[in-house]
Amino acid sequence: MSGSASRRGHGAWKYSYGAKPHVVFAMERRDRGDQIFVRWTNPDKTGVEKRDRKSLGLVVRDAKTGRLDAKLVRKAELAVQQFQARLLVGEMSARAPSGPLPNAAQSPGPPLASTQTSLTMLAGFALARDPERGKYGSNRTRRYD
Repeated sequence: MSGSASRRGHGAWKYSYGAKPHVVFAMERRDRGDQIFVRWTNPDKTGVEKRDRKSLGLVVRDAKTGRLDAKLVRKAELAVQQFQARLLVGEMSARAPSGPLPNAAQSPGPPLASTQTSLTMLAGFALARDPERGKYGSNRTRRYD
């Protein structure tokens, strides 16, 4: 995962974490009491605007001096990383066909049975090179022949 932080323009703290399309952007809102807000793309939302926002309830500035505090910045970065991890786990479970997420105390279910459509590597290459059913239905693939 990648993360980057910056101070641009009017001095607001910004941080982004994650790989596309699961990037979470965190920014300091100076007009909202210096709170940290996160933005992310919500695939479950309908319509054009699929971005969601939420406040983390954290600040990254020292209350007395108004300067960025390294410990508070690190705490905010970790909170953004944890938020992104929860989004990934929640997204995977929302798209999963059944129940709750397994945990370490539960034993994993039996492996999925192979179907008739699954191929081994060798059978897949043989099918791809087959002149009748393969990738090229003709054995005359050269233009000059």
